[in-house]
Amino acid sequence: MQKTGEWEYCGDMNIEHGGLFYTKDDFVNAVSVSPHPENGGRDYDDESWFISQGDIHVLEQDRIHEALDTCGYAREGDGIRTPTGEVVYGDEARKLTIEACHAYGGVQDDAPQEWSRRELAERGVSLEGLVLELIGHAPDEAPAPC
Repeated sequence: MQKTGEWEYCGDMNIEHGGLFYTKDDFVNAVSVSPHPENGGRDYDDESWFISQGDIHVLEQDRIHEALDTCGYAREGDGIRTPTGEVVYGDEARKLTIEACHAYGGVQDDAPQEWSRRELAERGVSLEGLVLELIGHAPDEAPAPC
C-alpha cells in the first residue's frame, strides 16, 4: 500500500476492540482492525483480529446519501448533518463521509489477514505496533483517536 497523506484514526481507545486508520486523500488508503467474533470464548493467547489493508471507495455525489444514511448522517448543502442536528463542513465533513463509506462498504481488500495474540508475540510486536508498521508510523507517532 502506498503511504500517502496524513493518517486519521477512528475507533476505540484500545485497538483490540477494533478501529480504522485512513487517509483523507482523494484516494482513501485504509487499515481496518476487527476482533474475531469468537474472541469471547477463546483463551487469551488465542484471541485474534482481522486486519484489512486497501482503500475505501467514496461514493459519487448521486449515491453518497446511501452511505451517509448508514450512520444517521445527511447531506446539507456543503456540509453533513449529524444525528444530533449539528452541521459540519470542510475537513470534518470529509472525515464523516469517509467513515460513512467505510461503514457502508468496508475496506476493499482481497485478502484480510488474521493475526492471533500468539503470532504477534512470536513476531515480537503488539497489535498496535503491527498496525502502526502497516501505516508507516513509529509507535510514538500514533494518530490520536477521533
